[in-house]
Amino acid sequence: MTRYFVAILCLCLAIVLPGFVGAEGQTQTVPFIEVENPTHDFGQVVQGEVVRHDFRVFNRGNAELKIQHVSPD
Repeated sequence: MTRYFVAILCLCLAIVLPGFVGAEGQTQTVPFIEVENPTHDFGQVVQGEVVRHDFRVFNRGNAELKIQHVSPD
């Protein structure tokens, strides 16, 4: 079982790591989004009532993070 885990881990690293390393062997810059408390329950809301909640969003990566679409799903 341990051999299978190690083999799968090595396969995943072989697939993922080249995407983060550039042609010169330097690490690429990538954004990384972190949302503090990504969900919020408003409870029961009367139809037509306006509700609001602020979400704290952080870019923990080393490149510009562009949020292009937000959905209330």
